[in-house]
Amino acid sequence: MPSNIAEGRFRGTKKDFLQFLRIAYSSSAELETQLEIAKRLRQIKDFDYLKVDSFLLEVM
Repeated sequence: MPSNIAEGRFRGTKKDFLQFLRIAYSSSAELETQLEIAKRLRQIKDFDYLKVDSFLLEVM
């Protein structure tokens, strides 16, 4: 996500920057889905899930 934001920032146009912000936001949604799958498959502890989910919501 940070790399998408940085790339968009240095593209030079507001339109490009906004597009890369949308891409970064979409990537965060993908990560949220992967995190939920890991939780349901019990591949991540509840404590860790809550911690990562909290960080993700803060970024989103």
